[in-house]
Amino acid sequence: MAKLTKRVVDASIKTAVEDKRETLATCSTVPGFYVRVKPTGVAHYYFRYRWGGARHRIALGRHGAVTVDDARAAAQAHATTLMKGEDPKTQRQAAEAAPTMDTLADEYMAKHAKPFKKSWAKDESRLRLYIRPRLGALRVAAVTRDHVRTVLTNVGKTHPGAANKVLALLSKMFSLAVEWGYRLDNPCKGLSRSAKKGGAKFPSKDVHHYLSADEIGSLLDALGGLSDAVAAAAIRWIMYTGCRHDEALSLRWSNVDAERGRVKYEDTKTGDQWRPVAQAALDVLHDLDRPEVGDAFVFPSPRSPHRKRASLYHQWEQARETAELGSCRLHDLRHTAASLAAANGASLSQIGAMLGHKSPQATFIYAHLVDADVRAVANGVGDAIAAASKAAKGNAVGRPRSSSLQARQDRP
Repeated sequence: MAKLTKRVVDASIKTAVEDKRETLATCSTVPGFYVRVKPTGVAHYYFRYRWGGARHRIALGRHGAVTVDDARAAAQAHATTLMKGEDPKTQRQAAEAAPTMDTLADEYMAKHAKPFKKSWAKDESRLRLYIRPRLGALRVAAVTRDHVRTVLTNVGKTHPGAANKVLALLSKMFSLAVEWGYRLDNPCKGLSRSAKKGGAKFPSKDVHHYLSADEIGSLLDALGGLSDAVAAAAIRWIMYTGCRHDEALSLRWSNVDAERGRVKYEDTKTGDQWRPVAQAALDVLHDLDRPEVGDAFVFPSPRSPHRKRASLYHQWEQARETAELGSCRLHDLRHTAASLAAANGASLSQIGAMLGHKSPQATFIYAHLVDADVRAVANGVGDAIAAASKAAKGNAVGRPRSSSLQARQDRP
């Protein structure tokens, strides 16, 4: 008995075909590993062993589909399992029954994302675009940190902002996988810790684009040229109020309180909220049709006033290109509204109330805008003191010296 190699397998195939009989060749290095060749020349690798007083056989693959070296490695793994006092077939069946990443993704959406996250559609999109194509067929327990790092690297080359979101999504999925007993650890944990130190995070491009006065004017002109007047009004509404895209499309006429200058956004990321709006924003609604029957949407679908519009992204792309705003996103109108509020002296808490932020931390990204106004005030104070100091020094020029000071200076 010799080591089972490709040369030995090829010789066995030749013998089986020429003699028109089944042949079998075993391996000297891994007990129980062998190849069985049929008279047709088709060969299969197997691992055989005894367990519980009975003989068992595990198929390792067809010759050609797997190499003899790969088959030997699989046989060696089964032999190692046997030496540990475990049944290789039972372990293999358990592994084959273990959920894949596609299964975990389905459970994540059904048990966590859809019941508890208002932004579940974004998770579903990231799963479809980035995670399922790369990890979907892998067993949950088999995914390593290198697998995750490879996914993040590939996504981060073209979509750095998305890579950060994918990392957060995978981390949550694996945390639930640990809770559900699918694996013992979270392969994203090390990556998450290094991300906080700048190791795994990808720099986002054009995260915040604050529109200048000229850009705002160009955008308003471009919106005036859109054929979809309702969509144009919705984009202007977002610009004036700083609301989120879905909040604008979910707004109903019954929640517009023009007398008090406020609107109610239902089922937002932070719950139902009444928010103040400017008169200029309310003026946007004047030219829109409000059905007399039923509680219609303010910016409805073109098909029906009682049907929610799917999105504004197509119209936004048209307006953005016409206004030549580069990579500016629709969500950047929200950031622009916050920057304009800060420029007009609003505090962080006031900006948070306008945007509907639940926690002060969410508004802290605009702290540098408020700081700029505070610095301007501080500079004003400093300039006033400097001017007063300069004036005082000027008044002191030519003033008679006091007798005591003169006496001290006249001493020898």
